[in-house]
Amino acid sequence: MNKKAIIYKKDDKKKILIGNVFLLTALFLVGGVCILFWEGFMRGSDFSWTVQQPDYWNAVVEMLLVFWVYVICLTLPVNKAIYRYIGIILSFLVLMYMHAFIFAILVSVLYALMIYLTGHLICKSIYRYDKDIANEFHFCFTIGVAGIICLVAIASLLKCGTPSKLRLIFPIVFISELILERKQIKQKITKIGEGFEHRFNAKGDFIVAAILALICTMVTVQACRANLGIDYDSIWYGLRSNYVLAPENGIYDKLIMMACVYTYSKGFEVLSLVFSGLPSYSFTISVNVMMGVLTLLAIYRLGQIAGRKRTSLFFVLLVSLTPSIMNMMVTAKSDTVTIYLQVVVLLYAALALKEKRGQYLLLSFSVLLLSFGFKPSSIVFSTMIAVILLIMIGIVRIRPSRKDFCLFIMPLASICFLWGRTVLITGYPITSLVVPLFEKMGYYPKYPYTLPPNATMSLKTLLTTEAFWERLLRLPKIFFYPNTSDVYTLEMTWWGPLFSVIWIVSLFSILLKPIKAIMRIKEDCIYGFQVICFLVCSGVSLGCMMLLSTPDGNYFVLMHILTYWYASTELCRFCFKGKKLAGIIAVPLVACNFLLCIAISWAWSVGLTPIEMDNYGYYNHEVKQVNPQMQANELTEVYEYLKSSEIQRMIVCSEKEAAMFKLPAVVESYTHQKVWAPETIKTVEELYGFLKYADVDSILFDEAYSSVDSHCTELVKALIDQGKLEMEFSAYGYAIFHVVDNNEPDGAAVQYMNNVLASLENNS
Repeated sequence: MNKKAIIYKKDDKKKILIGNVFLLTALFLVGGVCILFWEGFMRGSDFSWTVQQPDYWNAVVEMLLVFWVYVICLTLPVNKAIYRYIGIILSFLVLMYMHAFIFAILVSVLYALMIYLTGHLICKSIYRYDKDIANEFHFCFTIGVAGIICLVAIASLLKCGTPSKLRLIFPIVFISELILERKQIKQKITKIGEGFEHRFNAKGDFIVAAILALICTMVTVQACRANLGIDYDSIWYGLRSNYVLAPENGIYDKLIMMACVYTYSKGFEVLSLVFSGLPSYSFTISVNVMMGVLTLLAIYRLGQIAGRKRTSLFFVLLVSLTPSIMNMMVTAKSDTVTIYLQVVVLLYAALALKEKRGQYLLLSFSVLLLSFGFKPSSIVFSTMIAVILLIMIGIVRIRPSRKDFCLFIMPLASICFLWGRTVLITGYPITSLVVPLFEKMGYYPKYPYTLPPNATMSLKTLLTTEAFWERLLRLPKIFFYPNTSDVYTLEMTWWGPLFSVIWIVSLFSILLKPIKAIMRIKEDCIYGFQVICFLVCSGVSLGCMMLLSTPDGNYFVLMHILTYWYASTELCRFCFKGKKLAGIIAVPLVACNFLLCIAISWAWSVGLTPIEMDNYGYYNHEVKQVNPQMQANELTEVYEYLKSSEIQRMIVCSEKEAAMFKLPAVVESYTHQKVWAPETIKTVEELYGFLKYADVDSILFDEAYSSVDSHCTELVKALIDQGKLEMEFSAYGYAIFHVVDNNEPDGAAVQYMNNVLASLENNS
């Protein structure tokens, strides 16, 4: 044996030894994290009650059975892979019927087709010089999203943008697109069949089949409990768009709501507006389920740019096992569609760097521009991607063609429509994070909005107080043990031990050999893009964890995606050298996150939607959730009265906001008014001026609230005494006063308020 062979043999042994030490260290880390997870989070937190419920374990058992059904389907001895997936689809549809979600799923599929066809038609007409762009599915879909937003905005300007009118417009548009694009649909169906044969064929590979089955199972978990995932935030401003976004003519209607969540760029709410106002909330939520599935598909393609088939599947699996990502699929919040757009941005940015093609670069920037119309935090994270991409462009030197700048037309138009609504209502283009910047540019708030800077985001406050050390010490809690009062909000949006371990291992794999990493960045631009995005996003996310007084796990979804992207390509090299040890490490982490995904929910719901075989294919939330809540709060008579009356805009004086926001009217809470527009309630004159400005019809007064907020009671009494309110309805401790402009006080209203004050005095 020559000297070179001996040297190579020693180097191989050294690499194997380093790899084994690396894996053993990770194994000890995993063991400690899993013990901490079980003893602290599952047994010692608020979810310790959840895991003791029979419904929770019934859901776990059902999903394990579903997993094995999917595995069997994927390993069937048939020649074509598409037949195996037909078995999975049929099994999935049976489950959807059993859990009363099948109509919502089918409608979301048709709506996704409509969005894609809209985008494809726009791409063919505006970008017709290049067929490659028109065949890019994800770009066509994102352009379709922009097209739907523009369609709703134009309909609103023409005073026909309410959900009921859109349900007449959209079918006409969809049928027209089906006729025009019938050839494209046939080609796309054929291409999908071929894609399953080449990309998702698990024949003879049990590991690939198990990974695919687990991914499908994690999507099924969310769909099977979507009807129960009606959280407070979704009710507050997401599911009631027919009242809070387009009550009269469309999205440019005057608001009476003060909280900033009503004035954000309402991209998701506009996209799903057509489904608002139905007895079932499932159709709105199904839009997010559809966006979640598309996100996983985009992630798979992103993983292929820097990895192989199996590493791409690992990437998708890691994402599908992360609760803070997947659980957002069953809310009416904009997180899922935002992360989809950001993944598409990363996808086309990576393709631009790999192929050095300027057209992909502008595709990436146009989708990035569209993302600003959705989740407010995209201002931070999408801008971060843009800066990184500009740096990489300078290194790689990609020059786009001037004619490709027309790719910005539709995203720019949709952003103008969305930001124009915010300007029309508040005077600012954006009402979060950058308010001081707009003030320096000459923007001023419109009455009655003040929009003060958020004190919880003040860097000066953080650095000049003890908060810095307190928040620094809570970082380990956020990553490993979110079970204390200072991070309690993370309990329902935590990412689980899987991400925490992978993030630490990924960080150390770079920092232990920084010179080697820097040298490789120069040689491999895709690796450089991965590493820079991972490190910068981790730094920005850690900074946000420090700045925010109450961070939510869903704020850091992009950090999860970038970490998994790096880990699925780089850390897998160690795993392939020690497959058995890697499997030992992976199993407990996967098990922990599987259990966590079923336990965690934004709505704190337990288990899955109850199985009903005679459910007619949909879940009636009005009958099964809204009506019982009205009855529990003695609001049934109020609810029925509002359904039959002409009242449209109402201020509620009550602490029962969770129930009040489900009343069939445009509802604003006095509590929110007190926080977001205190100037409007300083005096009775200011309050009455606001009522007239916002066209408020009535005030709903809860007698129990009189002992909570005496100032509110005084204002209502003063309005009654001045003849500005008259009694319209009263029942079970609630009264509805109609806003009028009389000079004489209404006798019934005066008598009612005197009785309330007398009762309050007796109780005190």
